[in-house]
Amino acid sequence: MEACRTALRALVAGQTLSSDAAEQAMGEVLAGQCSPTLVAGLLTALARRPETADELSGFARAVRKVANPLPGAEHALCPCGTGGSGLETANTSTSVAFVLAAAGVPVAKHGNRAASGRCGSADVLEQLGIAVDVPLEVAGEHLRDLGLAFLFAPRAHPALRQLAPIRRELGFSTVFNVLGPMCNPASVRRQVLGVADRRRAEPMVRALQQLGSERVLAVSGHDGLDELSLSAPSQVVQLHDGQVTVQTWTPEEAGLARVAPEQLRGGDAATNAVILLDVLAGRPSAHADLTALNAGAGLLLAGRAADLREGVNQAKAVLVSGAARDLLERYRERCAFVRAA
Repeated sequence: MEACRTALRALVAGQTLSSDAAEQAMGEVLAGQCSPTLVAGLLTALARRPETADELSGFARAVRKVANPLPGAEHALCPCGTGGSGLETANTSTSVAFVLAAAGVPVAKHGNRAASGRCGSADVLEQLGIAVDVPLEVAGEHLRDLGLAFLFAPRAHPALRQLAPIRRELGFSTVFNVLGPMCNPASVRRQVLGVADRRRAEPMVRALQQLGSERVLAVSGHDGLDELSLSAPSQVVQLHDGQVTVQTWTPEEAGLARVAPEQLRGGDAATNAVILLDVLAGRPSAHADLTALNAGAGLLLAGRAADLREGVNQAKAVLVSGAARDLLERYRERCAFVRAA
């Protein structure tokens, strides 16, 4: 536990960690070599400020080393967010996954049950009768046959289970909320990354660049949403052609009307399942526009659209056509009778 103790001392002294020091400390944590007190101290010290890119890349390398991988899926795209916004939204990244896949973009979506909110991506899919806790090789078959796979985080990262009691007892967001979207077991190189705390967006993108990502959009609504927002401008940190840029995008630039924040609210799994079905059925709503906005960003990232407005229009067309709802039904039929091994 020496690396973990050394890292904690450095953090308490106001220092940052090198990528190697972060990797070594996290490696000890994941190997169960550090006491709960030491782990809690490390997580608390890290929570006092945004992590650096070097710290995040080192932590992520350690998490990826002990993960169960899904090989052969690096070409896919992952829409995933950090959560932690404190806003009750309606699993937008999940509906975005179906739109992108229906548009022909392979999607390997990393996700989990709710941690801080009322409904995570796994919760809403299970509400719809879709088995999510399936072996990764089965998820790989879904990606090959349907163009979409849900990668259940506990399947991919069994080493993190031991830390769940500590995280629950601490009761605040930790570095693991940030690392989850950065550690997709498919090692995807393209991501639309929702970040609730926009101070963390650029370090996350630069860390992903160090880890080999090719294209990333880290999006943060100025209203705290961990996705592109319809009720406020959004910060967008983009990795493209080896360059990291920071921009501000607005709904109006995408051809969409701004809405009041309450129009974007979701609820529990039952409520969000109804919203998701309505969105994928092509019914007009603020939720549908929010899905189109974020799916449009995914189509832009995937090189399917020249700009965000074109991506949004393509996403709207997919929704109206019913293709996304059809894909949901095929995915549900394929996964409804799968039982966890």
